[in-house]
Amino acid sequence: MELTEYTESEKEGNFEFSISNGQATLVKYYESGSVEVTIPSSVQGYDVTKIGEYAFRGTKLTSITLPEVVTEIADG
Repeated sequence: MELTEYTESEKEGNFEFSISNGQATLVKYYESGSVEVTIPSSVQGYDVTKIGEYAFRGTKLTSITLPEVVTEIADG
């Protein structure tokens, strides 16, 4: 029997997350006009453990606060 990884996408506020294997990855931050942002530690009950590649592309952020549960940050 082959196990299939289930991935869903969840948008919460200005953030878009990919949820897979019981963990959330921030895949996109939508510009809000602010130069500072705090990443939530969880979304829909899943810990935000990863920041995806180019999640902040095209933004003018100068400060990003990460939760302690983040264990991986992709390039970009």
